[in-house]
Amino acid sequence: MKKFNLLSKDECLKLLHADSYNGFQRSLIFDDHDLMGLSVKRKSHSKTLSNNDTEDTLSTLHTACENYISQKWNLKLCEWSSPVINRYCVGDYYEPHTDTNSGHACRRAFSCVTFLNDNFGGGELYFPHRDKIFNPKAGVSILFAADELHGSSIVRYGTKFSMVQWILYPAFLCDS
Repeated sequence: MKKFNLLSKDECLKLLHADSYNGFQRSLIFDDHDLMGLSVKRKSHSKTLSNNDTEDTLSTLHTACENYISQKWNLKLCEWSSPVINRYCVGDYYEPHTDTNSGHACRRAFSCVTFLNDNFGGGELYFPHRDKIFNPKAGVSILFAADELHGSSIVRYGTKFSMVQWILYPAFLCDS
């Protein structure tokens, strides 16, 4: 797990307003064991951005993450998913989960969560098995293994915006 502070508030705003034609979609993820859909694991909104629209803004972050992974684990991974912007309104949250729990997610090696604003309350990124909590600060990114259990606490006031991207394993490792 590694914390980076590489994006300015202006760069965060640029990401937040990128692709303004693509609106946010409601994200509700239900507990796999609850067939009635009564237990919601995630309540937020999200939109996917184009890598082409964000490449200049994110190149420094990508390079820092790739270098860290290369030095710490001797892995050369440089393929990134498209950025996903998440919007958490008052009462929104994401219960503990991993980012490797569904079909196409098998390629996810590392997750990188970036806070795009900090004018809200709650919404901390937490890792229950490590007893680790990150208070949101605009421009701060947290890199961690995609199979690590993590969640986002409930937003108490304001609106939280964060971005997530995944560093991917090569496709041939997941081909069956």
